[in-house]
Amino acid sequence: MFTDKQSGPLKLRLAILDSFMKKVSKDAQGSNLLEGQPGALTIVDLTDPTIDTNTACVLFDIALAVFLEQTITCGKIVGLDEAHNYLHNGAASENFTNNLLKAVREQRHRATRVVIATQEPTVSPKFLNLCSMIFVHGFNSPEWLATLQAHVAGAASVSGDLQKIGRRFLDDIVGLNTGQSFLFSRLALLDVKNGNPVKLGAEVRKFKTRQRLTHDGGRSQNATEQAGLSSL
Repeated sequence: MFTDKQSGPLKLRLAILDSFMKKVSKDAQGSNLLEGQPGALTIVDLTDPTIDTNTACVLFDIALAVFLEQTITCGKIVGLDEAHNYLHNGAASENFTNNLLKAVREQRHRATRVVIATQEPTVSPKFLNLCSMIFVHGFNSPEWLATLQAHVAGAASVSGDLQKIGRRFLDDIVGLNTGQSFLFSRLALLDVKNGNPVKLGAEVRKFKTRQRLTHDGGRSQNATEQAGLSSL
């Protein structure tokens, strides 16, 4: 028997569990929400105050496994936004990180590419070791510079005297404008010498991203602002 104080949280947990297991008619949602199709995009959004980081990582891990195991006729892209919110300390997060690293290492065999966006250097530095391309936008934290210098050849090559060269490089990063970034990619072919393409190698290249071409221009949209939808 449970007391009133115990039954409340229990019912809440059961309701959350039921929401994940609730069956929906095939006519309403299709046969498989995670089934990959050429030109299709599947968004897994677990932004919910009732879902903690560990639960989110477990669900992300399941979705990743289902998606990667599929055999489809086109390449696959796995994109993680705001990765610092869930890829940090914790058993579930560590397991998800390891599975992501495995996907990165096997991406050629799985016809898969992985894109990760983060604002904090708390994400496993092993991702930096495996990245083929790194775009570094403006930041103010010296911790980011230390992380890059420890794991990225292009950043390590400008370390030298931390009080001089490293500081100047940090000033360059802090001074980046919106849409600008530094590109680290040792295999990128950006120059031509004697008629032959030259790899970027350990150099760093300042990069300008195109202006937004989306309908909303990047502005946050709320569901209640859309036509035909009313506030709940």
